[in-house]
Amino acid sequence: MLPTSINFGCQRKRIMKSVIATIGLVMLLITPSLATVEWDFGSSGSPSPASLGSGTSTVTPGRFGTGWHDGLTAPWSAFGASGFWDMGRNGTMVLAGFSDSGPITLRVLEWVDAGTFSGNLSYQISGGGSGTFQSPAGAIPGTWQEWSATINLALGQQVTITAANGGGMIDRVILSVIPEPATMVAAALLLIPFGLSTWRVLRPRGRA
Repeated sequence: MLPTSINFGCQRKRIMKSVIATIGLVMLLITPSLATVEWDFGSSGSPSPASLGSGTSTVTPGRFGTGWHDGLTAPWSAFGASGFWDMGRNGTMVLAGFSDSGPITLRVLEWVDAGTFSGNLSYQISGGGSGTFQSPAGAIPGTWQEWSATINLALGQQVTITAANGGGMIDRVILSVIPEPATMVAAALLLIPFGLSTWRVLRPRGRA
């Protein structure tokens, strides 16, 4: 018969393996709810396919917009980004072709300074609502900043991002589905049985 300490150690190892396997299963279940579509604008194509996930981005530069830049040559290299769009005054970027729907976080990495580029982008959902992006807290002028908005999409809808009168420079765009509370609750419930069994085995035992 194995000593109590060795037997207890084996039990702990088995439980930890079960917990790890369950966490992996939970992550597989909630992955669809955390789907992401991302454009990093590594090339000048328009429409351009998403670099992560499925979807297209079509850019129409506005007045004074100089289009796409690789960020490697002066003066554009001074901005410290590789692959971005100079949208120009009221230039537009249309996001389409993605399968995500429901509450979604829309994030845009854009150049913001104290002069021309104010960062005041706006969005319009086809057949839906419109609004503006929220600036990050504590942002420093003269840097790339991630502005965000929470939107609600139906299948097949497009999102049009419009630059302000002062123009806009966009380095990256990300669409992330917000997990539904029911999904997160269900994932947490899957861990409860293993949490209870772990507590029973690992809790201090009274002496006989």
